[in-house]
Amino acid sequence: MPLQPFPSVPKKPTLKEVAADMPAPRTLGEKIRYLRIQKGMRQNELAKELGIYNTAVCQYEKDLTRPRPPHLARMAQLFGLPLSELEASATASG
Repeated sequence: MPLQPFPSVPKKPTLKEVAADMPAPRTLGEKIRYLRIQKGMRQNELAKELGIYNTAVCQYEKDLTRPRPPHLARMAQLFGLPLSELEASATASG
């Protein structure tokens, strides 16, 4: 019996491709996740930049906890946004 070729494996999308397919963020956590993915960063990379644990970034993105003001300011800087624009989604969503 001849060997069969492996079925083609679909290419895994890049983080930027994932961001392009995401719906518009509505909450602060969704906005953090969207901007992080658009920037091509993984949770652990953002956590390292902020000097916090990966689990804290996960909690921010799930809207379980709110980032402390210094972390919000650093994220705004990393994402190239004014702090007021990053926080605007949290104010609008309640």
